[in-house]
Amino acid sequence: MGFQPYAQPVFTRCMSLMHSTLATEARGEEGDKEFVVCSLDLISGMTEGMNGSIEQLISGSQLPQVLYQCMCDPQADVRQSAYALVGDLAKNCIGTLRPALAQYLPVLCEQLAPEFVSVCNNASWAIGEIAVKVGAEMQPYAEAILQRLIPIVNRHNESLNKSLLENEPYPTPYTLHPTP
Repeated sequence: MGFQPYAQPVFTRCMSLMHSTLATEARGEEGDKEFVVCSLDLISGMTEGMNGSIEQLISGSQLPQVLYQCMCDPQADVRQSAYALVGDLAKNCIGTLRPALAQYLPVLCEQLAPEFVSVCNNASWAIGEIAVKVGAEMQPYAEAILQRLIPIVNRHNESLNKSLLENEPYPTPYTLHPTP
């Protein structure tokens, strides 16, 4: 709560940095994505620290649109930070995400591929946090998510980063089969 007086200017600055960097790239010029990554991470930390009170800052802002752009960015570190923010928003103020879930969930599902371990980790965590909060609203996405997660859970070899399996319910390798 001690951070509350600084929340608005910090949030505004983060949004400004992301917006200007993404606009620079939209014009075909090279932007410094580190500004985007740091801004996403800072907003993520604010979301975790401020809990539901961050919702006041987000409502009426362009964060949902900017966040979607970051979720689709070709750079893995931008996507990684974007998915972490989605997870934090889902955990602390799901109301800010509800209007964008139909747009966000297919993108998150697409990223359930272990080629980029940290991106995959954050996408799967964000999906889990959303599922905990919205329950049955996940039904339209459940099959696509399971189609991506089952092969990851079933991979038990050296090439798979163990952190992808950290939330696996069983310590021994059980084979999961998708429903036909």
